[in-house]
Amino acid sequence: MRRTDREITDPGEIIGALGRFKSCTLGISADGRMRLVPMCFGYSEECLFFHSSPEGEKIDMLKRNPSVVFEMSRIISVVGTDDIHYESVIGEGEVEFLEALEDKRLGMAVLLRSFSGSRQEVSDRSLEGTCVFRVRITGMTMKRNPAVWEKPVLDTSRLILRGLSKGDEEQLRAAADHEPVARGTAGLPHPYTLEDAVSFVSGRYNDFLGEKGGVFAVVEKESGLIVGCAGISPNRKGSAEIGYWITPSRWNRGYCTEAVTSLIAFGREVMGLHRISANHFPDNPASGRVLEKAGMTREGVLKGYLTRDGEHLDAVVWAVTG
Repeated sequence: MRRTDREITDPGEIIGALGRFKSCTLGISADGRMRLVPMCFGYSEECLFFHSSPEGEKIDMLKRNPSVVFEMSRIISVVGTDDIHYESVIGEGEVEFLEALEDKRLGMAVLLRSFSGSRQEVSDRSLEGTCVFRVRITGMTMKRNPAVWEKPVLDTSRLILRGLSKGDEEQLRAAADHEPVARGTAGLPHPYTLEDAVSFVSGRYNDFLGEKGGVFAVVEKESGLIVGCAGISPNRKGSAEIGYWITPSRWNRGYCTEAVTSLIAFGREVMGLHRISANHFPDNPASGRVLEKAGMTREGVLKGYLTRDGEHLDAVVWAVTG
């Protein structure tokens, strides 16, 4: 690797990065022919999982020569006119075709969780008509520009808001795995598993890089525990939306208001935002009281804006400007 200053060598960090890529390009060859094939993938236990039609040139080539290379890359942000923030992984491995229905089912479960978040079962009939294979990884390297950067830390009277990082997964799971938390948010599943937490934390690595927003872990100073999350996401120039949740054992202590007030100040003073908004389900008026205490004004209702359990629900919108 020529740019060793951009090389990532920690195996755990490389594996964590795999969850941030949406697709993988496989390099395959057989009988003097080569092909590059972009595919959706999932990762589990040192293997990449793929699915395909059971017939075709790609499958024929893989059966003749199971040795493959792979590449994943993505642009994080463009800085000015002369610098691009990016990360990429390249590697090699051996293809193994999954023949037994139960093996196929496990492989498809990895795939569905990775690119859709779904946990639905795949029927035997669908599995019988699908080719599922895995690439057992034998080597992998990673580059990123910049290799490291400082994430912001917000300090309030009782809380620390900091970026999520590897090692936070179990505390995040314990804080989030409550039905009232899931009912109050638009995207949090219940039950909330350790696997959910690992996937979420790995996807937050590039938070606050360049002009990106991100998610803060809300840490209680007294206990040192993660008790919730609060995030800010720019949606157009000078504007952003915030979201937040606190674990039920810490409700009615003013933690939400404290975190949201700090987040609004960060958006205005550091990100230079003119407008910061938030929304909540109509059956969660306590969230509206939090936003009002933090200085926001109720603006109205967006019909059918949010979804929960597959149902389209209204969103009560609050904002602060200036």
